[in-house]
Amino acid sequence: MLNASDGQRGNRTYGLGMSTDNTRSAATGETGRASVMRETLLLTAERLFAERGIEAVSLREIASAAGNGNNNAVQYHFGSKEGLVHAIFEFRVLQMDGPRRGMLALAKQDGTADDLQTLMRMILLPHLDLADETGRHPHAALQIEYLTRWRPQGMMHPADENIAASDTLRFIMRGILAKLDHLPVEIATTRLGLAQLMFANLLVLMDHETGPVRDSRDLRVRDTVQLATSLLLAPLH
Repeated sequence: MLNASDGQRGNRTYGLGMSTDNTRSAATGETGRASVMRETLLLTAERLFAERGIEAVSLREIASAAGNGNNNAVQYHFGSKEGLVHAIFEFRVLQMDGPRRGMLALAKQDGTADDLQTLMRMILLPHLDLADETGRHPHAALQIEYLTRWRPQGMMHPADENIAASDTLRFIMRGILAKLDHLPVEIATTRLGLAQLMFANLLVLMDHETGPVRDSRDLRVRDTVQLATSLLLAPLH
């Protein structure tokens, strides 16, 4: 199966993450048991949101499923459900930052850092590594709901903010949108969102597949990246 490392060879942002102790410390400033519990809550919430949707899952249910006897644990760590969703995205952005920086460095060496499909690989391929213990991609399912429902209602993403966690992502996004500066801003950002949705839907689709079709996954990943790039470049009529 392709992963982000395979892709390393090969001012408008639209948002839309691998885990290490350093990542947790950078994201939260916490260490030890508090950091572990915080990550457990994040991953549990992401899984439940992916399975049933953000609105259908209560904060108390997340705490219980994470094995925390304190019903107010989520509020303590994240303040609110929107704060929790934002923290999930920031956690994943941090996780994907290393692979993206590596891919960007190689592209600069190869002289392809200005190539649109190369930039799209940097955005999309790191999501392959965000698999849970079952091999599924709950973050992709959460991203689909976020991009189609919550972002249109104004929910922010770390890529919208000038924070260190999203520096690489925002740099790549600016490179992509610079290639689309002939388009109206709303068209360029809509296309980029749709390109991300295309890839996220592929991951969720493949998560539920069985049988011989699974053998074509790498080919379909490459093809979807190419399709997503073509979507960005389609003529505007």
